[in-house]
Order: sequence, then structure tokens, then C-alpha cells
Amino acid sequence: MRIGSGIRRFVLAALVLLTPAAAQSAGGKTPHRHPGVRRFVVVCESDMKHPDFGMLMVCPAHAHGPPKQAVAKLKRLLSTHRRTVPSTIWVCRANQMRTLITFAPLVDRVVVNPFVFTSKKPPGKDDRIWPTFDHPHVNYLREVRRNTAGTALLACIDVDGESHHFSKRSASFEEIKWLAYAAVGANFQGIVWRGDLDRLTWGNRLRQIGVGLRRHAADLGQATPVKWVTDRERKPMSALCSVNTLFVILLTPEYLATVGVHKTMVLPTTIPEVHGELELAPPAGVDVTHAHTLMGLPAPLHRAAGRIRVNYAFKGPGKILVFRLSRRDDSLEGAEK
Repeated sequence: MRIGSGIRRFVLAALVLLTPAAAQSAGGKTPHRHPGVRRFVVVCESDMKHPDFGMLMVCPAHAHGPPKQAVAKLKRLLSTHRRTVPSTIWVCRANQMRTLITFAPLVDRVVVNPFVFTSKKPPGKDDRIWPTFDHPHVNYLREVRRNTAGTALLACIDVDGESHHFSKRSASFEEIKWLAYAAVGANFQGIVWRGDLDRLTWGNRLRQIGVGLRRHAADLGQATPVKWVTDRERKPMSALCSVNTLFVILLTPEYLATVGVHKTMVLPTTIPEVHGELELAPPAGVDVTHAHTLMGLPAPLHRAAGRIRVNYAFKGPGKILVFRLSRRDDSLEGAEK
């Protein structure tokens, strides 16, 4: 695990643990084991050295002996682990998917760089994570999330661009924003920035994305994919819903589509402004009260024939829309369909 130098730490309030009662009041049940992982976090790599992060093991694939020996060591560490802190491991690129399948069920949270690898496996007809979006990075994100169900995932994003794919230039702000939004839409529970944000001319723009995501930490950390949102033009879209909030993440498919080992990513030559319309069909007992962008700009709602529609337009890597919900009862059923 490489620790960037000179990293300005984000506020560690994002790592403050919730008590079970507080977690319940923030949104109810969640698939994740420990209440401390029920909030979406945006941190720098150096923050993971904080004791409250609960990092138990780094690189279990190769730094702790053969797999059986590494599993036994992790179980010993877990037996004495302070349960007020979520158990966390860092899974590196070595045999990454197999390591995730083996080790993720044992802990509360996993930090992983999912952008080292890509996949040609398109989404299945029943996939709710980025449904219909066949993109090499998103396909791999979908596989990582599918193979680690029940464990919170934090996506490590190298702000210079993963050297496995960027060999002759650094990544642009738009590409890093795209990666962050892709991970959010893949139902990850946090972002870990790797590298020195202070030396980037656009470092503060990344911080603003973090501010926007942390503003919805409780809901975003407990949201799960739903299928009652459609894009009328079938543009890349992922919908996640908690008890109180629906998040719709939109991406421009032209970014980061050129992949290969030590092959420089090709920047899109032209990115047209994207226009579209979302249609929401909330379950019985659920209504949408209002909507806005991640940064707080209003998004007008249009209602007709029991459906809710919202128009969107953006230019660049992507957009996140936030919909506030009201319910006639305390049931969570509507959030999970």
C-alpha cells in the first residue's frame, strides 16, 4: 500500500462510528455487519493509518504467507479486534478477485483499487448495478460488488491515473470524477484518494465532490440498487435507494473506454452535452418530494399518470441526482424493489 506524501487530510468526522441506535434512526437495516460502515466515507490514503479505521491486514494475497495461513492470521487478529471499530483489510492487485472472494466475508470493510483491471463481461438482464452499461471498467466494478455482497467496499482511486493503464500522461480531473461516480453507482460505500491532492491544480474540485458525497453519507452508505428508475433513452444510469433518499448516477460512456496494459487512455475528442429524461415509478407508499443535484442545484419534477419524470442535462463525465422520499409507513420494502 503506497502512502502519498503531503496529503491534506479530509475531516475524520466521516469515520466517526454510529451506535446501533443511531444507525437505525439514520435509515434502518443495512446488509453491512458493523454500524461503523453504514456511512459513506471520502478519505485520503493516509487517513487509513488512524486507529479508528480498523485496518487489520494489507495485501493478504501475498504478504502473509499462503492463503490458508493468511486466513488463519486474519482470524487471530479478528479474535482480539476491538469491536467498536469496523474490521478492515486492504486487498491489492495480486490475484485480486480470488482474494476478495476469500477474505471479504471475514471482515466488515475492504479497501480495493478496482480500476487496475477491466472485464469484457457485460451486465446480465437482471443486473441492477449499472444495468445495460457495457463498459470495461464498469463491468469489473459490477463483478467486484457481486462477489463481495454483505461487505462494505471503499474504492481506492489514484488521482494520477492507474499506471497499469496510464503510461504517458496523468489522468484528467474529468477522468477521476468519472471513476468516482462509477464506484458510487456500483454501490461502493466510500472513496479513498491515493496521491497528493495539494499538488493538483484541480485538487480542490475533487474535495468538493467529497463534500457533496459526505453531505449524504448516512443515506448513501445504506443505499441499495433498485429497478424502479428508467432512463427513457437507455443512457448509462445506476439507481440506489435508502429509506429516505434515491440516488441516480449518470455517466458519459466515452470516458476511459480505451484500456490495455501500459496503454495510454485516449481522451474523448468531443464530449457533447448530454440530455435525457428519467422516469420514476416509486413503489406503493413511497413518494418523491423534491430533487436536486449532488451540489444542491434544484431538479424540477414533472408528474403525470402516476409517474414522475425529471429532465437532465450535463456536459462532462457524469452527474448525480438526489431525490428525497416520503413514506406512508415505516416499511423498508419500497427501498429494496
